[in-house]
Amino acid sequence: TPVVYIREPASLYKSRLQQEAKLGVFLRPFEHYSLRATIEQVENCFDNKPMIRAFATEKLIGGDVLQDFFGEVLDLKVEPMPLRRNKSISAEAVCALISIAAAVQQTGCDLRDHELWQLMHKIRMYKDDDGLLSKHDIKPSVEAKIRDTAVDYVWLRDRYGVEFGELDYESISELKEGEENAFAQLSDVVDVN
Repeated sequence: TPVVYIREPASLYKSRLQQEAKLGVFLRPFEHYSLRATIEQVENCFDNKPMIRAFATEKLIGGDVLQDFFGEVLDLKVEPMPLRRNKSISAEAVCALISIAAAVQQTGCDLRDHELWQLMHKIRMYKDDDGLLSKHDIKPSVEAKIRDTAVDYVWLRDRYGVEFGELDYESISELKEGEENAFAQLSDVVDVN
């Protein structure tokens, strides 16, 4: 039985934006895979329904996906593990990484150039001890639009019973044509100091 952990849509976008930014790519809010199509592919590949679990800290055993998988899915008794979180980068680092990548692409240079890659790595790993940088958060209007148009999550609730408290399922509707263009630039999505 395949096991799939799924995040709430705005949280998923925020995480994916950060991961893409580490590679110098701006992921627009509505450039995402289809949750429903992905799960249906899993169903077809394994010829049965996967076990779907919410990837939400408050719903996971010990707030950790590994502890949850071992304890809840495999029903194994495991000692609590020290949590290692994926290091979040600041909004300024997101902006810097995407800006560097765009400038490099215009020059025709390769982003994998050793010195450039070292610079981008240092930006990703920069620790803000003085609290000068902004927390990497998407704008509330973007977060709301992502949640208001999360139609695949209605399907997920109806088919698998997986719900997220952040979603108002009664008001979710399709993204209207052209709405995705409102978030074409990083500055439309994230506030940067």
